[in-house]
Amino acid sequence: GTAHIFEDLTGHGISEGSLLKASEELSECVRPSTDAVEELLMNADVLNADETGLRLHRLHVASTDGLTHYSVHEKRGKEATDAAGILQDFTGTAVHDHRKPYFRYKNCRHALCNAHHLRELNFMERQYGQVWACDMADLLLEIKEAVEKLKPDRDGFGPEQIRAFERRYDEILRRGFADNPFAPPEEKKRGRAKKPPPLDLLIRLRKKRPLP
Repeated sequence: GTAHIFEDLTGHGISEGSLLKASEELSECVRPSTDAVEELLMNADVLNADETGLRLHRLHVASTDGLTHYSVHEKRGKEATDAAGILQDFTGTAVHDHRKPYFRYKNCRHALCNAHHLRELNFMERQYGQVWACDMADLLLEIKEAVEKLKPDRDGFGPEQIRAFERRYDEILRRGFADNPFAPPEEKKRGRAKKPPPLDLLIRLRKKRPLP
């Protein structure tokens, strides 16, 4: 743990109790800054939300390009994100990985993270041989590059360019659904039939528009 790292780096041992006390004191010292960051994040136009695993706990993250808020909780659902104190008062656009607890926040708009999509698309192409997945990844990256090339005085793409991207997006989805027709299992089981991974991703992408 931290005590072992401290001893390895300095050659001096420190008790876990001393570390805990120091952590609590430092937490109070930086509380004004933490409160300010939370308020700025809650008032942001766009907020990134994500979580990852820690030993016996989950690390929940809310961030913008310039600010990051970390919260550690033993759970990973809405109870944990409520405890972080950011999303329940957020009214902008929340960007996340499509986990269901995020959609329970009704005061904000939702956008799905293309970084997660690109990772899944790469997996679908390599693991399942899904050609459409490679084409979708290329299109998403092309749109991203086109957005970055927009002049600062432009609000976005023109209608024709948007329709052109959307036609290609929809065509890739049609090919993907054609390659992955959903066939429920023959044996009836309790609960909903589970969708194959490629089809599950296709359904999520269909709900997402490629451009705002």
